[in-house]
Amino acid sequence: MTKARAFADPIRFVALPDPMTSLVGREHEVARVRAILNWPQVSLLTLTGPGGVGKTRLAIEVARQLAGQYADGAVFVPLAPVQRHEDVLAVIAQTLGLQESVRPTLDVVGAFLRDRQMLLVLDNFEHVLDAAEDVSALLRAAPDLTVLVTSRACLKLYGEHELPVPPLSLPSEGESGEAGQLFVERVRAVMPSFTLAPDNASVIEDICRRVDGLPLAIELAAARARLLPLRALLARLDNRLGLLAGGARDLPARQQTLRATLDWSHDLLDPHEQALFARLGVFVGGWTWEAAEAICRTSDDHDVLDGLASLVEKSLVQRTDVSGEARFGMLETLREYALEKLAHRQEDAWMRERHARHFARWSEQARLGLEGPGQLEWLGQVEAEQPNVLAAVRERAQARDFDTVARVAWNLGWAWAVRVDDRAERVLEDVMRLDPPRTAHLARLLYARSWLMFRRGRFELAVEHAAQCLALFHECEDVVGEGYASMLLGMDLLPYRERSSEGVRACEVALGVARQRRLPWLEIIANSVAGWLHMISDRMDEAERSLLAALALGAASGEQNVMTWNRIALAAWHARRGEVEAAARLLRDGLASGERMNDPAVTAACLHGLAAVAALDRADELAAHLLGAAEGLRSVRNISPQTEPALFGPLLDGSRARLGEAAFGAALDRGRSWRLVEAIEAAARIGTSSACAASESAAPPSASRDGDVTRLTPSERDVLQLIAAGLSNKQIAARRGTGLYTVNDQVRAIFSKLGVPNRASATRYALEHGLV
Repeated sequence: MTKARAFADPIRFVALPDPMTSLVGREHEVARVRAILNWPQVSLLTLTGPGGVGKTRLAIEVARQLAGQYADGAVFVPLAPVQRHEDVLAVIAQTLGLQESVRPTLDVVGAFLRDRQMLLVLDNFEHVLDAAEDVSALLRAAPDLTVLVTSRACLKLYGEHELPVPPLSLPSEGESGEAGQLFVERVRAVMPSFTLAPDNASVIEDICRRVDGLPLAIELAAARARLLPLRALLARLDNRLGLLAGGARDLPARQQTLRATLDWSHDLLDPHEQALFARLGVFVGGWTWEAAEAICRTSDDHDVLDGLASLVEKSLVQRTDVSGEARFGMLETLREYALEKLAHRQEDAWMRERHARHFARWSEQARLGLEGPGQLEWLGQVEAEQPNVLAAVRERAQARDFDTVARVAWNLGWAWAVRVDDRAERVLEDVMRLDPPRTAHLARLLYARSWLMFRRGRFELAVEHAAQCLALFHECEDVVGEGYASMLLGMDLLPYRERSSEGVRACEVALGVARQRRLPWLEIIANSVAGWLHMISDRMDEAERSLLAALALGAASGEQNVMTWNRIALAAWHARRGEVEAAARLLRDGLASGERMNDPAVTAACLHGLAAVAALDRADELAAHLLGAAEGLRSVRNISPQTEPALFGPLLDGSRARLGEAAFGAALDRGRSWRLVEAIEAAARIGTSSACAASESAAPPSASRDGDVTRLTPSERDVLQLIAAGLSNKQIAARRGTGLYTVNDQVRAIFSKLGVPNRASATRYALEHGLV
């Protein structure tokens, strides 16, 4: 499970898994990978080898060591849960925190990476090899991007470098070798008193040789040392692996060895553990013990939690803790093996149906949670379970079970929109191609699609879907559906000022349904949308009533997301009345909420609003800077503005007029280069006496103001000239005949000495000081 930081700065990424165990050996391989990635001509390196050889663990260690060498960090993208090669780009975009828009995902990700210097790790690529051309396109778009791939097969792309990952070194001449070290360490994890001694060293050597030094096979064998003496363990391996001798096999020798080890480990399980192991293969991207209990247990089975604990002890299942909750998963090699066993048991269709129906029921719980005080936690759970949910939707769609598919879409459509999940939109498109009947099922599908279209800025399509959804619910006499669809239609009309009255009428219908059926979340959001619509049309008294009503209801329910947007609109209400301090306070609270919710759209909206408040305070340069920071964040994250241009746009006209178009545009450009932390630092002073003083400085608050070209070394001056000439770090390294890491260090030193945040600013500095 990847631990992604809450990034205070939208540029710097370090999103790497937190390994549960130490890396044993591999010093030579780590050094080799680091050396290859230092070659300026290398942009794509693929670590190849059979399942279980340790490709992923090696890639994580290399990325951990090299994250500081790349200006924009290192990002790990797990592809094992991805079921279609078309979704690879969407998963990369999501990992980078990008949102989807009308533009193709390839353009979005390529534009984001174009000027970045980053190490991107794509793990388990072998089952999505058709996405190789997308990787090639990203590398063409981003000259300083480095991609490290783990795969059982190379991508066969021009310029790709391949490094086969060997098994761990075997014992020799009295040395235990890396394989022996790993075996001893993993045995000590289950038997702390275990020691390597002369009487067991030769047995350990034989065990490691029997499994060809494959890390996964060694870990599986070591997990059995608690129950079996080492010589008995070796005898079992002798018997199992001996079956392969002389037999006709299509697999390479090492894969035969791994399969034999898996067979051996599986055969040592009791019947209940074998059944549970096979059934767990149905999960995609991990699971909770509650889900395993609901899906994998039948009336005659033993306790599932005990079975999970046993499989964890035997290294067949991995446990991780995510936000205090235990989640379980399998290595992809083990999951493939489990699915084979599930098919042999003739339980695959049955288990896939149980899996799909469980997550349909789970989506009902998620909907209730998303509308209550645990909203942020449930948004995290929806994100964690998304691979399972989408697999369930696909399975039920293939069975033409539109009832289940529509229920999931209805329950999770809003959450998918909050995270702007392109994978969900793609699955919904596939479902729509199956031509679902014109019933409430189709209405629920359209409801989910309308939410996604709104957040992606495709407002015309959002309105169209919402109107169709409303008509279908009316035909079906589904009053609750009509209420939600009416609210959504009102929201989708927010970009159309001339249709605001129509939107308000739709919200009034939604409010009637919400009060009649006691649906508090619908009442909250309908009041909020009505308030936004009134604000856009300058109906200030009506806006105040609606917004305050929503706030009162939201305080009682604990709702957070909609309330944050509601406070942004209320800040606009105060700003239009000239109440600078009240507006600034609400927007600064919104910035904190945006960070807490990990929602850059909220952050951008608050910066936009604070720019308007700064304009009211006559801090004109600061207003332009903050507006530029908002636009820069939207550009980086590919966010479509929602209501903030209509709410705050007119308030910025004063600053634009006082500065003049040219000066305002120049300040806007400077703001676009601000880091997020710098923008927030400046925003903290809005509405205080120091705001005007802050506006007098054209430099970001945290930037060095004593940049001096005389502080650069001769080599750094040369590198600066090449930066100004438009060369990437890799091109500079190739031109100068140095390693990439050396140039990376020089570029960081240049930025620090000149007090500039990026290449564009460094180029501008070089031009202004006559260096080019």
